[in-house]
Amino acid sequence: MRKTTNYLRRKYQTARNNEEKKEKNKASYFAQKSKYAATIKGKKTKSLIEYCSLTIDANTWNTVYRLAAGNNKSNTHITTLREPEGSLTRDTQETLRLILEYFTPEDNDLEFNDHHKQVRDITARLPNPPDDRD
Repeated sequence: MRKTTNYLRRKYQTARNNEEKKEKNKASYFAQKSKYAATIKGKKTKSLIEYCSLTIDANTWNTVYRLAAGNNKSNTHITTLREPEGSLTRDTQETLRLILEYFTPEDNDLEFNDHHKQVRDITARLPNPPDDRD
């Protein structure tokens, strides 16, 4: 529709010698221009109504203001990570598995020293404070 409107505008502007043809082009251009403007206005209204119906906030204008002011912060989602062998993870579940393996290493009794054993013994005992009631 925009291309048609621009075509008719150029056609109207370049008609020089024939006044009748120029008036005809002028009428068709302005008719197309008003139809184009009405279409844009309708699409904008429809888009705003759709946006407001999808917004969950109590005040939908808060989000509109943030978008206009440029304060819209989006949360980044970690979708893929590079595994130690060089391949990428395929989905979110595999990414979470890789993160858990990296940040929570497996318990290995061979690497424990006396301090680790003492901490495990303390945490294994049930707490029994004097003011504890059944």
